[in-house]
Amino acid sequence: MGTSRSFSITGDIHGKVGPVVFLTWKGINVVRSAPTPPKKSKTTEKQRIERANFTNVQKFVASIPLELINLGYQLPRKSKYTASNLAFAYHRHNALAGETAPFELDLSKVRFTQPINLTGGAWNVKLDTSIAQTAVVSWELNPFPQKHTHPDDLALVIFYEVNKQYFFYNAVRRDELSVEFSRALKKTPAPERDMHAWIFFCSADFKKVSHTKYLGNFIL
Repeated sequence: MGTSRSFSITGDIHGKVGPVVFLTWKGINVVRSAPTPPKKSKTTEKQRIERANFTNVQKFVASIPLELINLGYQLPRKSKYTASNLAFAYHRHNALAGETAPFELDLSKVRFTQPINLTGGAWNVKLDTSIAQTAVVSWELNPFPQKHTHPDDLALVIFYEVNKQYFFYNAVRRDELSVEFSRALKKTPAPERDMHAWIFFCSADFKKVSHTKYLGNFIL
């Protein structure tokens, strides 16, 4: 900023001229740099879409019960990541789908496990919705089980209600061979539920998990 207490070569000029501003302050002629207008955001359409995708995956993974993520996404020793980090990374790179961006989650590609120590998965698993307001998931014992597959392993059957964006699950022993979920019967029929289901297994000591199997989409 420049100042002058005597006659100014700028005469009676006041205001902005190019990159400078001429003004008088307490009888002193002052010349200073013109203020720079704030820069407009340079966020590109690609960045906007990427942020939207990031948010969609983040919200979806956050809706999964944390105990399922911590059980299913196994960490290598001295890992600098958390199980939730692995779940987010998997779904961001593998489960986004759609014809127009930002994309939505393809629920058939959702996974609750990323095994390091593996146990056997579902053998001849079936989803039966033939009974009104009831879903039954059944499976059989593998006649040729893997070394680390046992009857007392836990079967975890996970359901997702699309409209409420809500997960719930049931856990039973592998040798119980089925899980049933029924809606409460009411005098006034409730709106139909758009549902998805998955299954995976874990050992009784929670140290081994199977791969996740998607069971399908159904209306209940």
